[in-house]
Amino acid sequence: MKSQLIPLLAILLAVLPSHAAGPKYIGVEPQLICEATTIVPGQTFTVALSMKHQATFHTYWLNPGMVGVATSLRWDLPEGFTAGDIQWQTPEQCTMVIYNAHGYKKDALLLVDITAPDTLPSGPVSLKARAVWMACAQKQCCNVGFEDLEVKVNTGTSKEWNDQPRTQIEEARRKLPKTVDGWKSSASRKGDKITLKLTNTNDKPVIDPRGIYFYSETKGIDTLVKQKPIALGNEITTVISLSEFASEKMTTLTGLLYRPGGWPGTKGQQYMPLTVTLD
Repeated sequence: MKSQLIPLLAILLAVLPSHAAGPKYIGVEPQLICEATTIVPGQTFTVALSMKHQATFHTYWLNPGMVGVATSLRWDLPEGFTAGDIQWQTPEQCTMVIYNAHGYKKDALLLVDITAPDTLPSGPVSLKARAVWMACAQKQCCNVGFEDLEVKVNTGTSKEWNDQPRTQIEEARRKLPKTVDGWKSSASRKGDKITLKLTNTNDKPVIDPRGIYFYSETKGIDTLVKQKPIALGNEITTVISLSEFASEKMTTLTGLLYRPGGWPGTKGQQYMPLTVTLD
């Protein structure tokens, strides 16, 4: 695998331009948006990093795979404010040169819940974050971007909402992956392979497995090797390859199992969250 990664790194280094040499943003336009205009003491509210992609460009999910850099936020908040983890929108398969990766070709909203302290200052407060991302296009270039972003909210005695951003954030929240009932999962590791098995608990014949793909949140999965799910009876089985960087101490597999037509009984939900202990 090292022999594959070395030329890939050379390609990326060759196409990465200087951030200061060109336009302020290449491939994507980042912005912080907030669902609230006025907050009250102790309130938890949502701020989102809006990533608007230019045509042909993509950015990366929390685990990009064997290539790419996940978008990150480093918060600089007023005293007493706390920020949760990024709540990641469901990913797509993206191609960088000839390599498969996990990211976003469509515009994305990455959600973060912010909690205010029990005592707030009077007047507006500034919520700041440094965003770092990589925007790539298959036949163009990769661009590492970074920007200090800011959004301001007022403080008061009653909550007030920012209608358009709140509508956008609520829509993104509805699209976050949800548990799918009627299935159980198991996984076993042997050498550099993990066999993931999904069983229909209602003993119904398995749906067509074509297009099913596992987006792993667990590091060390080799996304350069094609997954080939198969169906037998009421089971779906897929073999996932590990990279040479996978930890020997890996005990769980976490991620999203995707089916293009949606999972039965979910009204079209395409992504099934899984956390499986490895046998």
